[in-house]
Amino acid sequence: MSNHAQHIREKIDNGFIIEAGTLLTAHKKELSNQEVAQFTAEITARKKKADQYMEQSAAAEASGNLQDAIELVYAAAKSVADYPGMRRRLAELQDAITLTGLVKNRSIRRNAERMAAGRRQSPSPRKRWVFVILILLGISSPLIIKQLSPPAGSDPANMDSAAPSVFQQEQKIEQPISPRQQEASLSQQQPAPIEPARIEASTEPQPEAQYEQPDKSVPVDHTEPRTSSPAVEPKEPRVYIVKKNDTLSHIAIDLFCNEQAVEDLVKLNRHQLRNPNEIFPGMQILLESSEISIKNRCKGKQSAKKQEKK
Repeated sequence: MSNHAQHIREKIDNGFIIEAGTLLTAHKKELSNQEVAQFTAEITARKKKADQYMEQSAAAEASGNLQDAIELVYAAAKSVADYPGMRRRLAELQDAITLTGLVKNRSIRRNAERMAAGRRQSPSPRKRWVFVILILLGISSPLIIKQLSPPAGSDPANMDSAAPSVFQQEQKIEQPISPRQQEASLSQQQPAPIEPARIEASTEPQPEAQYEQPDKSVPVDHTEPRTSSPAVEPKEPRVYIVKKNDTLSHIAIDLFCNEQAVEDLVKLNRHQLRNPNEIFPGMQILLESSEISIKNRCKGKQSAKKQEKK
C-alpha cells in the first residue's frame, strides 16, 4: 500500500470523510483501481449514513424533540466528522434547548405564582360555609323579626295583662247580676256635678297711669353726635418699582430723605441685588420688613418747611 493510500485510510478511520474524498480525487492516478473502488464505496456509505442522521435530526427538531435532534447530529458526526455545517447545526440546537428550558422554567414559575395567588384569594371551605350561613341569616332575619314583633297599635307591656282581663270580663258576663248591684254600679259611674266658679268683679277704681310730658321750653338736639376719627397717617409703600435712571441713593433720598438708607435697602434686597450699583427698570425694591425698618426723615423736613412758610 502506497503512502497516499495509507493517508486516505487514516482519514477514513478518523471520520474525516470529506478530506478523504478530496485526497482520493487528487491522488486517484497513483492508486490502484481496487483501492479507488474500496475507498469510494466507504466514503459514499459514510456520507449516505450521515445524511440520513441529519434528515432525522431535522424531523425531530420540527416535532419539538430537540434532545433527540442533538443525539442524531452526534451520530452523524461519528460517521462524518467533517460534515459541512455540523458545528453550526449543533450550536443552533443547543441554543434552542437553552431557550426552551428558560421558557419552561418561566412558565412553571408563573403557574406556581398563579396557584399561590389563587390559594390566597380563594376562601377555605370553612369560610365558604360561614359566608353561606351569614347570607341565609340576612335573608331570613326580616321574616323572623316580623313574626316575633307585636301587631301595630298594641302595647307589648300590656299584652300579658290584657288576656286575663278579657277572661275575667267573660266570667263576669256569664254570672247573673242583681238589680241592687246594677244600681250601685250606675251610681259609681255617674260623675259628680261641677259647681261653677264664682268670679267677683272688683268695683274699686284703678288709678290711671300718669305720664310725664316733656318740657317744651328746653330745646332738644336731635342731631347725632359726631365722633372725631383720629387722623391716619399714610403708610409708606412696601415695594418700589424701579424707573429709568434710578439708583439706590436716588431712591433713598426721594423716599426717605436719608442717604444712609442705602445700606438698609441693600440688606432688604440682598436676595436680588448682586451688585448694588446695577438695578434695572421694572425691578421691585423691597422698602421694609418685619426685621428692618428704614427711618424716614422726610416728615421732619416737611414740618420745618411749613413753619418757615408761616
